[in-house]
Amino acid sequence: MFPKLASVLFSGFIMFFFASGVFAQARPDSTAVKKVDVLFFTSPYCGHCQKMKREFLQRFIRRHKDEITVHDFDTTTADGSIAYAETAKLYGQKDDGVPAVFIGDSFLIGYPDDIGSKADEAVNKALENGEVTRMGAVRKISSYKNLPDFMKFVPQNNAPQIAEGAVVPASIQAPQENTVKDDNGSVEKNESEQKPSDDGVHGASFTLSGNAGDSGTAGASQSRDYYRSKFSEITLWAIISAGLADGINPCAFAVIIFFVSFLAVYKYNRREIIAVGGAYCFAVFLTYLLLGLGLFRFLYAFQGFQAVMLAFKYLTIALCAVFFLLTLYDFIIYQKTKNADRVLLQLSRKNKERIHKVTRFFMRDKEKSLFRLTCAAFVSGIIISLVEAVCTGQVYLPTIALILKDTGSGYFWRAAEYLLIYNLMFIVPLVAVLALTIAGYEAKGFNAFLKKYLGLTKALLCLVFLVLLILLLKGI
Repeated sequence: MFPKLASVLFSGFIMFFFASGVFAQARPDSTAVKKVDVLFFTSPYCGHCQKMKREFLQRFIRRHKDEITVHDFDTTTADGSIAYAETAKLYGQKDDGVPAVFIGDSFLIGYPDDIGSKADEAVNKALENGEVTRMGAVRKISSYKNLPDFMKFVPQNNAPQIAEGAVVPASIQAPQENTVKDDNGSVEKNESEQKPSDDGVHGASFTLSGNAGDSGTAGASQSRDYYRSKFSEITLWAIISAGLADGINPCAFAVIIFFVSFLAVYKYNRREIIAVGGAYCFAVFLTYLLLGLGLFRFLYAFQGFQAVMLAFKYLTIALCAVFFLLTLYDFIIYQKTKNADRVLLQLSRKNKERIHKVTRFFMRDKEKSLFRLTCAAFVSGIIISLVEAVCTGQVYLPTIALILKDTGSGYFWRAAEYLLIYNLMFIVPLVAVLALTIAGYEAKGFNAFLKKYLGLTKALLCLVFLVLLILLLKGI
């Protein structure tokens, strides 16, 4: 009797204890503070973004330290750009620029006007109305693998969700579990980690989205295709015009005139001119293309170093402004004096002599076989291109900076397409001179043309520098 009673009492006690634990876990924590997700989309090349981070971000975090969870995305990465494009779609907006912020149902773009004046109001409105920031798109992709220094602040209960394989500071602590609601209100469990204070700021957390696996692959692929439309922001006609203007730049144009003159003096026949001239033009095209791609690769390697990228950006802007003023001076002086020797932006006498020596060294032995002459023309084209790059690079460098600015670091090969177009346009005048030479035009006619229209070419170059300068300054 007693053992049976004890068994019943013990079983009842166990059931009561288990039920109490279940209900205790199910009971909502009345002390828990509901936080609003805040999505920041920025670029390391955007002056307004950097200004926002210096002047606004930390103060904004301090004001709402117990109310927000901050997520930061770099739109110059492929993942960050897709996250921005897809999140903007959820809000019925377009990813038209940075900095941009999503808070609850609010979409803010631009600093200081929109974000600086309305972000606090958007947080308060989201808390009062129970608005949920639409996080579905950013959860599908892995974004922004490294925590930037400016975001080193302390999380509390809602700590960062770190993507698998992400590189994070050693100060990250052991994981905890928390729950996050998706766009439909359902609860899903996430791993999160806490990071101790580096700067005395508390309460907000920095989140890295995890991978969605196969379910997000199709959407990410469509997003990448969609996001390529962003490259239309680079004015294609500006790149084409810059390439053509650089091709008729007296630096490059005078060299091809000397080259065809040399071929005429040494009595090269039409077949030889076609082979040798074609090899020379191809060498010029290939050399400048490789120089541009090499510079792109170098800059992409340093895209994580904000100081290096800012230095390159401002240096290029300064050089573009200087070239614009010098070209304007050349135009005015030439129009007044008609004296080409007073033009500042041209190959120096020493470089001209080097180019002449290279041409004579490789091309004077006309008795070589056609194959050897073609190879010699190709080698001379490479060397001459490197020598004259000091002059032609005046347009090339700002164009590279413009392409880099608008394509960012996530689309190297797309940027390379624009570089290819630029260099094709650059050799169009060279090919035209070669074709006219083959058709029977003499070099003295080209010299007369260059002298007659030198003022016009300077005016065109001046316009190109002005357009490039405006495009480079846009968004600073």
